[in-house]
Amino acid sequence: MSYWNQLRTSRKEAKLLFNKPEWQENPYGECPDGDYAVFRNDMKKAWSDVKEKFQESDSRYSYLRDVAFSIKLYERLSNDGFGIWEASDDDIWRFMSMKVLPDMVKERWAGWREEYFYSKKWGIWFKVLWWYVFLTMQQDGAGKFDGERTFEVLKDNTSDMPIQLFSRFGKGFRPEFTRKLFARFQSHCSANGIKGTDKESLFRRLMKQYTMTSLTIEPEVMGVDAYIDYLFRVTQSN
Repeated sequence: MSYWNQLRTSRKEAKLLFNKPEWQENPYGECPDGDYAVFRNDMKKAWSDVKEKFQESDSRYSYLRDVAFSIKLYERLSNDGFGIWEASDDDIWRFMSMKVLPDMVKERWAGWREEYFYSKKWGIWFKVLWWYVFLTMQQDGAGKFDGERTFEVLKDNTSDMPIQLFSRFGKGFRPEFTRKLFARFQSHCSANGIKGTDKESLFRRLMKQYTMTSLTIEPEVMGVDAYIDYLFRVTQSN
């Protein structure tokens, strides 16, 4: 069992802590010793390495930095035995945000913005990063997570795409479908020179079409590959 199951922070506790001036003055003072402190140090180093890798002058700096860091976060948590059950518990994400790495959240979002720490279901930064990788991850020939391939699939996207992704799955996520969809989407856009706002627009239309058709068509019943072919065909014909 992952040690991440041992400690949690409720929404109520997070709100109380967030509004304490002494916490904002020394936020990382809440981090427990042991495994959590080791995790904190590892992630601080990973964040520093990622910031050095990309140029702040790049207009897509924030997105690229987040994607690169999200892969490191996913890999590190996987090594801790952290899986979908832990990832489905917002109290664990709040604990990570409020007591293990609050200074990192503050740095990323340039201040104390509660939605990225605890208050908004799909605003908690670490949660969004983990799920974005989980739902789009690519695998090697042995079926293991391939961080490099995942980064290649995600690197040319924009920060709008995770928002579109998370907002379209009211009945639950379909990992096999989303992983294949993102790989196909990247290949399609690369082959056809689709970039920037045109790429965002195509993805929104695909997600909108998915929302409508998934009410009557189960991707797994049709076959995921066949359903993705259908999704692209219908979207581009409209």
